[in-house]
Amino acid sequence: MLHKFRVIVSVILCFIVTSTITAQQSNEDLDAEYAVPDSIIQNYAPAGIEKLPHNPRAMYRIDYRQVITEVNVLDAPNGNVLYHRARAEYFVSVIRIEGDWAEINPGEW
Repeated sequence: MLHKFRVIVSVILCFIVTSTITAQQSNEDLDAEYAVPDSIIQNYAPAGIEKLPHNPRAMYRIDYRQVITEVNVLDAPNGNVLYHRARAEYFVSVIRIEGDWAEINPGEW
């Protein structure tokens, strides 16, 4: 009984060691072929993209609201329907509040 246990444990350990070595070897090939130095990644600046400094005031000045029901978007408070949004979960950014109305885009309430 003890001999069977030793054989089973030895087989399991051999499997673990073999799979670990195989995984390390395959990763070495990928790293060597596709690796890019950190300096290139950190200094990469695609054309037309401007890196902005961190500005917490700009981040928190926009008021995002979650909408979880269907709504009619109007051209003014108590105005005409511009379009209808079906029941779904989405977010809008609020520009300003007037009474019970929120302007979510210029001319959209």
